[in-house]
Amino acid sequence: MAASTNATRVFYGTVWTKKTLLAKVMRELEREEARDGVKRVFCVPWEKATEENPDYGEYVKKEISRKGRQHPLIRTQYFLEEIDAHGGLFDERRRALMQGEHPRQHVPTEGKIYAATLDVAGEDEEMTGEELRMQKPRKDSTCATIFEVDLSTVGDPLLGAPTYRVVDVFYDTGTRHTMLYGKLVAYFRHWGVRWVVADASGVGAGLVSFLSSPRAFGHKVIPFQFSPPRRKSDLGWAFLSVVETGRFKYFADDGSEDWAGFWREVEAVEYEVSEEKRMKWAVPDGVVVEGVTVHDDRVISAALVAELDGLPWARPSDSFIIERGDPLEEIDRSGF
Repeated sequence: MAASTNATRVFYGTVWTKKTLLAKVMRELEREEARDGVKRVFCVPWEKATEENPDYGEYVKKEISRKGRQHPLIRTQYFLEEIDAHGGLFDERRRALMQGEHPRQHVPTEGKIYAATLDVAGEDEEMTGEELRMQKPRKDSTCATIFEVDLSTVGDPLLGAPTYRVVDVFYDTGTRHTMLYGKLVAYFRHWGVRWVVADASGVGAGLVSFLSSPRAFGHKVIPFQFSPPRRKSDLGWAFLSVVETGRFKYFADDGSEDWAGFWREVEAVEYEVSEEKRMKWAVPDGVVVEGVTVHDDRVISAALVAELDGLPWARPSDSFIIERGDPLEEIDRSGF
């Protein structure tokens, strides 16, 4: 936002990308300053505003803890740093934050909480798997990601949300949804998932409807719509918050294509931010790395985990048992 007094501008609380209207106005005013020496641009960082409004300072501190110091919205809105309006979404620093040290698992661990995310692709009438991928390299795949949900960070008064560790991945190309439904039901039941965040847009609507039926997972399924475009933008910002606060970790290198494919996608994702804070993010069409066409099925599936932050998670220590007396004794005491 910009507050104006004659030719003076005070800038605060906006996304500062190098191509926004705000940045252009600043450059113009700075050129005028250089010509006549009259100060026209005053940038007020959040620390300065806190001197007048301590409550605002507490709010900003919580936002920094929740989103991470390097989150684009934190850098631009509170620290007044300009960022590129487009480029690679996951730079080397972010990729390092995302890399976990835990091994991949194929069976659940007793006592752990698991959740799943699902990005749905279309089916194919003629072929599936690697044969389909060879014939139609640009064909999207269905990807389910299994997360171990660590509630230890829910108790942090500033973070207040879980940490998510990817422990396994299900990947399928072209299988008819009637057959894929059975595979996914078996897979999710094997892991005993508490929640499934599922892409219910377009071709995914029918499959997610089946998964949401009482005979499958019912209310455990959280449908996600990628339209209108702001929904994907919001998901992108939310996933960056999870990454920047160290709450997303992918399993360690196990030599699999699931591991290598995920990191190819992460490196290839590009973003563009509009003046309205809308972020477009995806792997551009036609990206090929070492002869492999790069998609974004795995990274989209992973990003859907950010939807779990909105659930009413409770710390294990918050659980307790309410002792209930004998109802017959209570009836006797009441005189009935």
